[in-house]
Amino acid sequence: MFNSLNRSSNSVLVVDDNGINRLLPGLILRPFGWDVYEVEGGLSALEFLKTKSISCLLLDISMPDISGLVVLDSLRSNKKFHNLKVVAYTAYASNEDVERLISIGFDAVLIKPLTSLKLLNVLKSS
Repeated sequence: MFNSLNRSSNSVLVVDDNGINRLLPGLILRPFGWDVYEVEGGLSALEFLKTKSISCLLLDISMPDISGLVVLDSLRSNKKFHNLKVVAYTAYASNEDVERLISIGFDAVLIKPLTSLKLLNVLKSS
């Protein structure tokens, strides 16, 4: 069903201040040939993206250093990242929150706890 995800050129950066939330996407995606990188905050994500290209960014909204909203704004204002798929990765989002996150530039919203099916469906739609 998800054979289209098995492309070695796909890579994802998981940005979350919680180690378990960073670990799980890698466990799901590596068997499909994805390269999975992890950082624990927004500032680290911006530094990482200065030197490495990725296919998708899973971005926590609430982090201690800078929020995912600030990271998204920085990325969307840079032409280099206009085609980067950015997915909000959050513990809670009402229907209104999801609509707002999409309207400000996120491509999708994943609500924790993450499941394989949720993650694979979001990536399949890219």
